[in-house]
Amino acid sequence: MTEALGAERFAEAAAISLRELPPVEIGQIVSVLGKRLQNEIYREVLLNVISNLWVEYLTRVDALRVSIGLEAYAQRDPLVQYKSKASEMFQTLLAEIRTGVVGRMLTFQPLRRQTASVDREKTPGGAAEAVEASAVVTNSPSASTGANDSRSDRKKKRHRH
Repeated sequence: MTEALGAERFAEAAAISLRELPPVEIGQIVSVLGKRLQNEIYREVLLNVISNLWVEYLTRVDALRVSIGLEAYAQRDPLVQYKSKASEMFQTLLAEIRTGVVGRMLTFQPLRRQTASVDREKTPGGAAEAVEASAVVTNSPSASTGANDSRSDRKKKRHRH
């Protein structure tokens, strides 16, 4: 904010209400907050994709660890086979992460939360609405209807094979 408005003007603007700022400065503030919100959305999407795929990867590696003992019966070195298959699985994981992030970014649908309708009605041009708006990452129909899933419901559980 200090870069957009300048240090002195930011200190002055921090002391007054958003409604009292000139429209040009409100636009600058909305731009800065929008970029910050966009970065938070990117981080959320990336973290969700990586955490879900990482759990699946660990489950597959654990299953590989259990089943790799059978390679000795085939007259192959289990350690060499484990390394090669684990490396291949990791390369697959990286490709799945890339695909998952791109897919979620393309299907992302932001939702606005209405927090202070009184403030938005008083502000000319609805600039406060843009400042107060926040986005929620949605990739399923239930999320777009406003259903709140708890974090434990979304986690995938690891199963031993």
